[in-house]
Amino acid sequence: MGRFDALTSLIRMLMEAVGLSPRPWMLPVAVGAVLLLLGPAILRNIHTGQARKRVGRLSMLDAPERQVQTQAILDLVRDNPVGTVAIADEAIRRGQLRLARLALLRLQETGARPADQHRLSEELDGPLPRNVDLERVVIEQMIDSGARERARTRLARARIAFPGDARLEELEARLRGEPQNPSV
Repeated sequence: MGRFDALTSLIRMLMEAVGLSPRPWMLPVAVGAVLLLLGPAILRNIHTGQARKRVGRLSMLDAPERQVQTQAILDLVRDNPVGTVAIADEAIRRGQLRLARLALLRLQETGARPADQHRLSEELDGPLPRNVDLERVVIEQMIDSGARERARTRLARARIAFPGDARLEELEARLRGEPQNPSV
């Protein structure tokens, strides 16, 4: 009851500060109103806390159970972008990159928290390339050495950074095995 007494004392002091003399029935009503207003936020925080604890236990589970728990974690923060970011951060910190990517994908689907999306994307995949010529050379070397999957991944990130670049489109055609136009 200590917390309840502290809350009622706080409300009583606030009411007296604004010139209201609290009646005995006013305090329970005020406490109820505060709890009613803060209830959804409290529940979101409880669900986020539960989900974060579950992330810590994922590494101890076998693959099928881990998959079930991963979905349960994401369901706990389903309509809470802040909670989803917290889960992604916790998953990265604990090395659960699959869960972090799923949380990031959920954020991207909703369009919520773009700054956090960018930060999480960079934490998971590194920064986007900044020099198209360097990327093109590296991707060509990967293709020539037979690392086609790595080349596809790197090319996909380069296409995000440099949309519509004709040289990258040629590399994409080369990866698909299509004939390409000679570059000028």
